[in-house]
Amino acid sequence: MKLSFNAIFKNALPYGLILGSVLVVLSLLMYIFNVNIFSIWFSILNFLVMVLTIPVTMVLLGTSNLRVKFAPDKKINYGQALLSCFLILVIGFTISILYSYIFNNLIDPGYITRNIDKFSEMMRGYNLSEEKIAEQVKKIQEGMGTVKQIIYSAGICVVLSLILALIVRKKDKIADSMI
Repeated sequence: MKLSFNAIFKNALPYGLILGSVLVVLSLLMYIFNVNIFSIWFSILNFLVMVLTIPVTMVLLGTSNLRVKFAPDKKINYGQALLSCFLILVIGFTISILYSYIFNNLIDPGYITRNIDKFSEMMRGYNLSEEKIAEQVKKIQEGMGTVKQIIYSAGICVVLSLILALIVRKKDKIADSMI
């Protein structure tokens, strides 16, 4: 029942590439439709879709495929499931971060600034003081760097991998081991 790293990586690669591609396409759609990326409702929806739903779906599909295709008895242990989950997420989020870096630094360097301006206008509509708005803008700007994205994504990869590996692993049932 020992799966090699190569088999796990070979299985994880296409799912990670699909995950990264979907995240890039969704980012492009947000740009095309001029979505205010700093609105509270969008932030909640973005987290639910781009951080939870799509990555979790790809991990579940990819790791289930690993179990069906590569595990002789259709069972993988927690370590194998963890590695598969982690690789899928790392590949997908790496593609997304690379796209974000290229987009924000080469393709449209003013994109974030324009969205921060939209956010400021939205906050003025709530009659907030300029000091409160400036404080919020500063927090946004501090969290927008590539290093912050890498740290945030790494944290997501680790936490989701640890949780999802518990779900997708397949261990022997007590009844099976007694026979």
